[in-house]
Amino acid sequence: MNNLSKTDEDKLIAQVAEGNEKATAILYHHYEGLLIKESRERYLAAMNLSDEAPGIARLAFYEAIKSYDATRGIHFAAYLQRQVRGTLYTEFKRQRRYLSRTTHPDQTATEEQNFWDVYADTSRSQNHEEKICHRELLRQAIHLLTPAEKRLLSLIYLYELPQKQIASLLHITHQSITKAKKRLLTHLRQTISQPTPCLTCVYIL
Repeated sequence: MNNLSKTDEDKLIAQVAEGNEKATAILYHHYEGLLIKESRERYLAAMNLSDEAPGIARLAFYEAIKSYDATRGIHFAAYLQRQVRGTLYTEFKRQRRYLSRTTHPDQTATEEQNFWDVYADTSRSQNHEEKICHRELLRQAIHLLTPAEKRLLSLIYLYELPQKQIASLLHITHQSITKAKKRLLTHLRQTISQPTPCLTCVYIL
C-alpha cells in the first residue's frame, strides 16, 4: 500500500523521471496492483488483448511519469489510473478497427492510416485476399521481434510518441532511435516480401 504523502511521492516521481532505478522500483511496486487490475478488464479480453494489455499498461505507467505535472495539485494515483485506462482503451479501439477492416475488407477506410496500412505493399495492385494475407505476414513478423524491438515499435506506432521523447523514455540517444527504427522497418519489409505464403494465404487461395 502507498503511504507516502503527495509531497514525498512527487519527489519520488521526480527521481524516477531522472532515471533513478531504485526510485522506479519503489514507485512501480506501489502501483503494480493498479496496472494489473486495469489490464484485466473484460473488454480487453473480448478483443484478444489479454496478453498485450499488461505490457501496454506498464508503458502507460512510464509515460504517465514523464507527463505528470505535480504543480497542478492532482494526486499521481488518480492521474495514473486515467492515463492507463485511456491508453488501454485506445488500443482496444485500434484493435476493433483493425478486426473490422479485416472482417469486412470491402468497407471504405475513413480513419487515419494505421501501422498495417502504412507498411502495406502499395507497389502493386492487391485484391482483398492479398491484403489480408499481407497483414497476417506482418503480424507474424512482429511476433518474432525481440521484446525491446516490440517496445520500440509500440512507442512509435501505438503511442505515436516523438522520437525525442522515446529517446528520453528509454535513456538512449535520438540517433540510436532513428537507426533502430530504420533497421526495424527494413527487417519487417524484408520478412513480409518473402515469396513463402502465410497459412492464411494458403487457406484463402
